[in-house]
Amino acid sequence: MNHRWPGRPVVLGARADCLEDMSFYSEAKSYYQQILDVLPNNTQALKNMHWIALGNDRFSEALGYAERLLATYPYTPRNYTRLAETLRRMGR
Repeated sequence: MNHRWPGRPVVLGARADCLEDMSFYSEAKSYYQQILDVLPNNTQALKNMHWIALGNDRFSEALGYAERLLATYPYTPRNYTRLAETLRRMGR
């Protein structure tokens, strides 16, 4: 990633969102990961990585993202819902 261009994560996120909308999940995931490499607590990238993992039945991966979101943003009620839904799908 080019660190001289601070807007690049926004562009990567927009591209990832488009790929995700077209069901190209593995490609979208790689763009979200590039964002997280530079901005490890980026809310949108974490939420979308959680959604992709959960939607593809990768529950332990989704659990990691849900826990990370909750630890980083504990005052966001939706993060508790993400965690609960992930645990529900895991049968816990």
